[in-house]
Amino acid sequence: MAFFYQQDGAWISINWRDFHRRAEKLARSLAGVGLVPGDHVGILAPTGLAWELLHHAVQIAGGVVVGLEPHDTGERLQYIADHAQLRLLAVQDEKLLGKLSPSQISGLRAVAMVECSNQRGSGGNIVALSALEEAEPVPRCMPDVVPNAAATLIYTSGTTGQPKGILYRHEQVVLAVRAIARAYPSITVGSRFVCWLPLSNLFQRIMNLAAMSVGGTTYLVGNPLTVMQALPAARPEVFIGVPRFYEKLHEGILQQIARMPPWMRSVVNSALAVGDRVARQRRAGSTPFVGTALMHRLADLLVLRKLRAVMGGRTRFMITGSAPTPVRLLEFFDAIGLPLYEAYGLSENVVPMALNRPHECKLGTVGKPLGENSMRIADDGELLVKGKGVFEGYWKDPRPDLFTGDGFYRTGDYATIDSGGFLQLIGRKSEIFKTSTGRRVSPISIEAALQEVASIDRAVVVGSGRKCLAAILSLRQDGPEESTAKDGGMPAGAKSGSVSAIPPSLAPALERAVQRLSPHERPAGFLLVERAFSIERGELTSNLKLRRQAIERNFASDLEGLYRQIDAGCDNPPLVLALTDRAPAH
Repeated sequence: MAFFYQQDGAWISINWRDFHRRAEKLARSLAGVGLVPGDHVGILAPTGLAWELLHHAVQIAGGVVVGLEPHDTGERLQYIADHAQLRLLAVQDEKLLGKLSPSQISGLRAVAMVECSNQRGSGGNIVALSALEEAEPVPRCMPDVVPNAAATLIYTSGTTGQPKGILYRHEQVVLAVRAIARAYPSITVGSRFVCWLPLSNLFQRIMNLAAMSVGGTTYLVGNPLTVMQALPAARPEVFIGVPRFYEKLHEGILQQIARMPPWMRSVVNSALAVGDRVARQRRAGSTPFVGTALMHRLADLLVLRKLRAVMGGRTRFMITGSAPTPVRLLEFFDAIGLPLYEAYGLSENVVPMALNRPHECKLGTVGKPLGENSMRIADDGELLVKGKGVFEGYWKDPRPDLFTGDGFYRTGDYATIDSGGFLQLIGRKSEIFKTSTGRRVSPISIEAALQEVASIDRAVVVGSGRKCLAAILSLRQDGPEESTAKDGGMPAGAKSGSVSAIPPSLAPALERAVQRLSPHERPAGFLLVERAFSIERGELTSNLKLRRQAIERNFASDLEGLYRQIDAGCDNPPLVLALTDRAPAH
């Protein structure tokens, strides 16, 4: 089977023969409403069969796919639509179509609407996708798509400033697919995957193509909030997610353990300790003693395999990327037998930069560089990369200054490569700032330490040009579940809502956390936010990276008040906590 998708609460399958037939017919219909080779076609819809059919149909017809994130703001979507020079658009429904301006909509040759009322699908340039699928297309020859033809135009997450367009050719996409298939040889015919991340995300699309290349089957989950409910049916061998998902999964498992009777909780914790001991020995390259191995076998039989069942029961390993993953999470999942492999990629390189993988993994690193990438470290510590998968410059803005004289792309990441060939990221050049005392600060490691505190959900360290640091903290909350798009993704068991007071244990926990940092890295004050950072408020990218400038801007006045309290402490400011429920500016 090619895909499974949900319809009226049931899983429906489609094989590759029928999928190709429908995609080819749709390609001819799209050509009939104005698509010509080289046209840029936007797809603004959640993950689902329609997205995949449109993706393949556009490329069969010689078009260039432009993935648009449904939860993005109207302002950003309108910018991308103009910048990408869209000629056609496929959109889920009228609500999403309303994120574009009337003039942009009327300027398109055609708009294919997935969920379309008869009234909207019968006039103007709007047509129901179902009508395109059911129509008898005019016979026409589909173009021969050559390897160096444009395949997709993707847009960077825009963590700083406007998103930038990156054009990739078909041969580059194929290169990435083959690289992933080689990196994970255990993925073979019949392997199952779950696709739940936005298909505007290039890595998710590449993974779907990699599954296709080896004869795997992909389960399409349109609502990310329901991904955990889909796992018993999908039972994936490999699962792809972002750190935020695994953090919530970890929290959910710990919450279930905490609700157990004391005797059962003791058994589970003992089993986890045995699993952790064996995992550490295995990572160190040693073999557990016979007694330890027998204890581990018993722990696995009674406890660990039941914990693994949350992912469907067949998962061999999981992959995480897009942002740093705390080592404690990597250790936890390794202990229960669900190894979590951290990977590293850039929008500017269609081939993943580096991957941890079975039998070649080192926690705290992003793995070894793939053979398709040539890497070196510049004199200032910046990682440079060169290869056939690296882009040639931004769409309409080539920026030759981003490349060295001999063609290496300046990634903007500080990194090191150890003696074993494993790549370790230190921080983004754009995120490192100086305080007024001249100290250089990399916020990522500080934020990771703060997020170890049980009450903290996400942390953003600020202090550029200030004499000391502060941090904006969103608190973990108990309340009704919200959508993944709003709070960054949560599996079952993880909650989100609002709080109205500072947890009593928070101040001493933060004091302990900052004491482990160097003196100049210790925030002197914390702004506590009563909600999660969100995509819709412009504070997170579609793959849940922090938009630091937007967050700092949204809470600028509260930060000023916090710094006034810090400054009142003169040369030895006490730890200052401030709670805000301010609605952010849009």
